[in-house]
Amino acid sequence: MRIIHIIFPLLIIMLNIGCEPFAKSYPPTSNPKMYVADEYVSPTTNPDQVKVVTWNIRFGAGRLPWIIDSCGEKALADYDSVEIIMQKIADSLNAMEADIVLLQEVDIESKRSGFMDQVQFLLDNTNLNYGAYASVMEVDFVFSDGLGRINTGNAILSKFELTEAKRIKLRLRTDQSTLVQYGYARRNIVKAKIPELSQGAKDFYAVNIHATAFATDDTKQQHINKYVETLTDNIEREAEILFDEIETLGGVVPGIESGWFQQKIAHSAMRQQNEIESGERTVVGVNQFTEGSESIEIDTLKIDKEVEKRQIAKIVALKKSRDESKVTECLSALHQACRTDENLVPKILECARSYCTLFEIRDVMQEVFGSYKEPVFF
Repeated sequence: MRIIHIIFPLLIIMLNIGCEPFAKSYPPTSNPKMYVADEYVSPTTNPDQVKVVTWNIRFGAGRLPWIIDSCGEKALADYDSVEIIMQKIADSLNAMEADIVLLQEVDIESKRSGFMDQVQFLLDNTNLNYGAYASVMEVDFVFSDGLGRINTGNAILSKFELTEAKRIKLRLRTDQSTLVQYGYARRNIVKAKIPELSQGAKDFYAVNIHATAFATDDTKQQHINKYVETLTDNIEREAEILFDEIETLGGVVPGIESGWFQQKIAHSAMRQQNEIESGERTVVGVNQFTEGSESIEIDTLKIDKEVEKRQIAKIVALKKSRDESKVTECLSALHQACRTDENLVPKILECARSYCTLFEIRDVMQEVFGSYKEPVFF
């Protein structure tokens, strides 16, 4: 019994030492670790053409038989072995002339990969200058197979400066027990802005994800949904800016009266046309990939006169069959409501239910409000 009393607390202590770092919780967004190459290499790439490479480098294990992949007994590699593989990865990235690299399963000073900081190694041995790293699993000591310290995650490497970098938390799997969840990977999305590649109001972001692969629940779909949400964040932010401008103007009506909406639409149309004509925006069949295209004649849609006659006949028949006293009552009620601050929608619906025509409803409202003529500002 005394032995049990001694061993059990020791097991609890060992479990806490081995697993406590896994319990590290992350907020929805946090700051990734930022890197800079020891020597800056000036980019020669035309910013209008960018080559992006995504690569799961398997923590520099290469083709080494690895126990984690159930294809060997090896759990640890020395620095020299990992360096050989990492140099081949660096050489491949240089040969591909990669401008932006999205890495998965990259190790930071982990025992299994010779305690190499693989992000810094790649920056110092390629033409890439900046990095952002977000940990997926960080633990000071893993007893299993003597793995010891592990810090592995996702990274963005870039020739161009990275700013506003974020680590975005992804949901844990729900098809695992609480204990397994406690020690499982904290998957994430790492996102960074690249100002040098931004064009006007259009920001350029690099976004990297390593979603779950083996979940039997809906976690993988949830990870993909979060990834799409991350990609559309910029659109939402730009929309919020426009909403704030409209509020500053006093609302939609003052915006229309001042010509603000017209100006925004006109400027957007002009910008898009300029982008098409300059080749900045590709429109297939218009300014790109037009070789060999055949001219196609498209028939103009013409409405047969018989269609018009049938529609007129339907309106005439409708007016003969409806309750004219009810029509007069509803239109009169709408007319009176137009002269007050009353909500007009219920009155309009009553008119529609009594088979008032659209013209009749519009005609009543025109008597009170008049006809709107859009002002010309250009």
